[in-house]
Amino acid sequence: MKKIVSLLFLLFIFVVGTLSAQDLLWPNSTSEINTGSSHTISVNLDQTILLQDQALEEGDLLGVFYLDYQNQFQCGGFAEWTGSLSFSLTAFGDDSTTEEKDGFESGDSFQWFIRKSGVDYSAIATYFLLGNFVENYINDGFSQVTHIEVLLPGEEVLGCTNSNYLEFNPEANIEDGSCETFIVEGCMDETALNFDEQANIACGECCIPTILGCMDPEAFNYNSFATVDDGTCTMDYYGCTDSDFAEYDPLANIDDGTCITLAVHGCTVEVALNFDAEATVNDGSCIFAYEGCTDQIYVEFDSLATV
Repeated sequence: MKKIVSLLFLLFIFVVGTLSAQDLLWPNSTSEINTGSSHTISVNLDQTILLQDQALEEGDLLGVFYLDYQNQFQCGGFAEWTGSLSFSLTAFGDDSTTEEKDGFESGDSFQWFIRKSGVDYSAIATYFLLGNFVENYINDGFSQVTHIEVLLPGEEVLGCTNSNYLEFNPEANIEDGSCETFIVEGCMDETALNFDEQANIACGECCIPTILGCMDPEAFNYNSFATVDDGTCTMDYYGCTDSDFAEYDPLANIDDGTCITLAVHGCTVEVALNFDAEATVNDGSCIFAYEGCTDQIYVEFDSLATV
């Protein structure tokens, strides 16, 4: 009976290993993949890494991989497991002087794999993202990983894992190269002043409405709300230009024949004490009633009182 159980267990391990295997190529040393551009990943685990309840052994490999232009995973950095929960590895960037993609490009996701006993397994890393730490590759960048979980068969979900792309799938944990359309946030209203034809994600209330009008502050028809000058600015302002008439407009520079009523200056406010029914132009002389003591010999005298 024990032999049967042992055989079944070995068969299970073989099937799991076969299903999880990614047929990855691991370099012999980091010098083989060093391109001169790099990103540092500091690993400070909250617990050891387990695979089927089995801890990693010294010599097992942990690495970060990227997809090349043929949509194949390539190793961009790796380290040997020593048993320590704190270590670091370097992810190398693409060499822009070559045509092939031989490293991570800015914004690429880190796809983690673990090689144990010659078999490769997908893994998910949990990142600490405060301060300057990031979870995607950038030249001279820094990442900090606090937890690594090995994925079992059936837990792998293929899709775009980079949130900077429209195709991003929050459920995906294995990058499949489907990230194609980089997100460009901007104004998508074609009638707006700041319409961005490259935008594929609306920026909310960032659009500036197009308002036609005169934008010359020295023009008589200047519109302070205008965003696009419509060529209607004019320095001509028609009106009564004769100050001896009630219709006089101090802004007018071209007389349009509207001067009709001769001006009679005085107080034109009916409730004022000195209201002048004959006045046609208010000259600012109105005196308004203010009740109070008007006799100076009394303590209650109010110099402002008029009644």
